Amino acid sequence: MRITVSRHGNSASIYIYFREFDGITVRTLVNLSGSLLYDDKNNWLGVEVLNTTVGEEIIQLPNMKTPYTAKNSGVLMQSEEKIIAIFDKNLKVYKRQPVFCNIDYNEPGGLQGVEILVEHFTGNMDVANKYIMNLIRS
Repeated sequence: MRITVSRHGNSASIYIYFREFDGITVRTLVNLSGSLLYDDKNNWLGVEVLNTTVGEEIIQLPNMKTPYTAKNSGVLMQSEEKIIAIFDKNLKVYKRQPVFCNIDYNEPGGLQGVEILVEHFTGNMDVANKYIMNLIRS
């Protein structure tokens, strides 16, 4: 897992890569309901993406085709209803911040990553920092 973050004041554009790009064009599922996950100290712990669109339509989420190997203490969990990426499985989720997400995938690789657009991102980045490859502030 690796993360890029582009901050613009209090808003942010975040991309979480579950695997590296394989050169095959990706498709995107847009406007999925989700949540940013935080602990009781307001540390950003990860993201949960649901199989429900903004219009309440239920869709089929793409699967991770190759086994996901977590670095550090991160974990990726997936079911028919949701995808959860946690940066430290030893920390407890205390609160959720609703967000809309876009998911990229392709065949034969499956799930590529998730894009998150956040209007008011105020979480601490201490837990996520071990995965952040690029942080842009403007």
